[in-house]
Amino acid sequence: MHLYMSGTPKNDAFQAVENQMCSHRLFSMHGDYAREVMKWLEMVKSGVRTFDHYCDYAPSAASRLERKDQEQQALLVQRGIEDEWVPYAEALRAASQGRTPSCPSHIMLDSGAFTAWNAGASVTLDEVKSAYSRFLTEEDGMFKEIWLINLDVIPGKKGRDPTPQELRTAIEESDRNLTALRAEFGDCVLPVFH
Repeated sequence: MHLYMSGTPKNDAFQAVENQMCSHRLFSMHGDYAREVMKWLEMVKSGVRTFDHYCDYAPSAASRLERKDQEQQALLVQRGIEDEWVPYAEALRAASQGRTPSCPSHIMLDSGAFTAWNAGASVTLDEVKSAYSRFLTEEDGMFKEIWLINLDVIPGKKGRDPTPQELRTAIEESDRNLTALRAEFGDCVLPVFH
């Protein structure tokens, strides 16, 4: 069994260390998340494999980390906590230096259907195809494997159970989406079961 580290990447100093900590990443390609994933991909393609690589890649990182340090120290003082503070940059550098310079080699991309459904919105098949295609084109063969998750249709509405007809319709639409995505991308498209 493989565990995929999930979460929306932010192109920040923590990503380089997170990348060193796992070989498998799961990313949502829904809306704004897709933009962050593409920024992450550009960072990885640029050779960012350690915290120090990231500092070279984004020279303003040091000043941003210093500001965060100051904010956290002020918060601790405000709460009456007098623990010794280890600066973020020092902690990230230590965590990074203790690991092999690397990035994940196994990627799973998700359609974001649940994220959209949870917000009362939807995702179209064309949006998913476009997001998946863009990632696959721009990654340029740098990962060992990439899995794509089907655009599943989630039955019903948030806060209530689906009707039997909504269940049937969702299954039929999900199956059609799986067929269409597999026709476009092959067997790397994984079905979703509710």
